[in-house]
Amino acid sequence: MPPETKKLLGIFAAQDTFNDMSVDQLKVLGLPTYAPEAPTLQEMTSAALRLLAPGPFFLVVEEEGADNFGNFNNAPGVLDGLKRADEAFGTVLEFINKHPETLLITAADSSAGAMDVLGFPPRPDLLAKAASGKDMNGAPYGLTLDGQPFLSKPDRSGVAHPFVITWGTLNDTSGGILVRAAGKDSDQVKGNFDNTKIYSLMRDVLFED
Repeated sequence: MPPETKKLLGIFAAQDTFNDMSVDQLKVLGLPTYAPEAPTLQEMTSAALRLLAPGPFFLVVEEEGADNFGNFNNAPGVLDGLKRADEAFGTVLEFINKHPETLLITAADSSAGAMDVLGFPPRPDLLAKAASGKDMNGAPYGLTLDGQPFLSKPDRSGVAHPFVITWGTLNDTSGGILVRAAGKDSDQVKGNFDNTKIYSLMRDVLFED
């Protein structure tokens, strides 16, 4: 990319770079969650920062897959999207370390699918009870597994913990909406933060007297 570049347009798919369908639909069609030929969110974010870094800028980055997959109750798709978002966050935080006058704000418009994560003690007998639709005490409940639990990366003790993802709906909900910030004036984002204050904070940083 030449240093004198002023405008840059990247089109990597006819519609989306991800296939927002249910797990079953993806299996039937033989499709991955994300198009392997398309750049990742981290790669696109890194390219944007290289282009914009010489001067003041306003950059909007969105990992839409983590949202859309939730509306299909596709847990692997959501986890894939969240991992990609996390990698992009890492790139931005590295940028902030070198350019401390930069403000990063992360927010959401909803909790797609009302996703929740349930962990299990690493005991086969308890997992068997969960798979059979019974809680730890053997009481029945309406939550049954449709596959094997996910397995976390090993913790500090080297133990990998099983967990499952539950869904409350196929629609968007108001729960689990967080606002976090890093960099310049990020200390203003704490506790409950009204969504209209996000605009005010961005304005103050962008047009500081």
